[in-house]
Amino acid sequence: MKESIVEKNKCFVSTVVYLHNRNLSEIECFCDKVIRKLTDSFENNEVIFVCDGHGEADFHSLNELLKRLDLKIMAETVQMAYYQGMEAAMCAGDDLAIGDFVFEFDSIDVDYEPQLVLDVFKRAREGFDIVSAGDDSMKLASRIFYKLINHRSSYEVRHESFRVVSRRALNRIKILNNTIPYRKILYAASGLPTDYIRYTPVKTKKNGRRNQKESSYRLNAGINYMMIFTKMIEKMTFFLSVAFLFVTIGTGAWALYSYFVEENVASGWVSLMGVMSFGFFGVFLLISVIVKYMSLILDMNYKKAAYVVESVNKNLK
Repeated sequence: MKESIVEKNKCFVSTVVYLHNRNLSEIECFCDKVIRKLTDSFENNEVIFVCDGHGEADFHSLNELLKRLDLKIMAETVQMAYYQGMEAAMCAGDDLAIGDFVFEFDSIDVDYEPQLVLDVFKRAREGFDIVSAGDDSMKLASRIFYKLINHRSSYEVRHESFRVVSRRALNRIKILNNTIPYRKILYAASGLPTDYIRYTPVKTKKNGRRNQKESSYRLNAGINYMMIFTKMIEKMTFFLSVAFLFVTIGTGAWALYSYFVEENVASGWVSLMGVMSFGFFGVFLLISVIVKYMSLILDMNYKKAAYVVESVNKNLK
């Protein structure tokens, strides 16, 4: 009896994988589950590993890993010159991708069934340019961030484990992207059809390590995105200004009352110093916000490169 032959999809797909602070055993688990599923399902495909900073993963170790797993796939390794953050690193990988569709894996934690990768692709073939998958499990800080960034927004940004993007979507966001990218918002604001597949996570060991560079990057990036894509900071400064205005009016009224009614004007010295201290704090806070906006404008208009690549190595299957 002849064995049934599964016909592979003729579409060319690229897979961009972000690697930072990951050991080879974690990468091997991801490749064995996800990359193997893609190689078994697509006739033409490539994988691009983006190494953000120097660590265990490099071209030689990843090449040996693919050979050990017997994964015959065209692979490229992008070595960033230094740690530059997820967004810049993934943009470097997307720029090298040549597939009709591009899978973006911001994390190699696989808490889903590998079949979900194909389900997302099938959904994209139904007419959606961006299809993402996630389980909406987030830490408190992330929940607050998404709540604020989606406040009164015409589109919704959610936690995503991975996504598939069409070539048309990649070309569209190149017009919108200006030095400081945030792909989730750029995809949502592209005007192209998008979809979200929510899955129930399976029990798996996730990477809980986050070094100081990554934590600092995520905090600074979150503040930048809030300032660029929302008006929350602008509204906050407005309300602070109004509050300080009322404090000033109240202080003036109190001073007039003390002058005309109270006999001992000097008795309000402590309260006056407290109000002055509070007022100066507000002034310095507003100045710091203005300086932050100015630094963002300088970065967006005068920064020469969105990312810096040290080397690109290709291994043909």
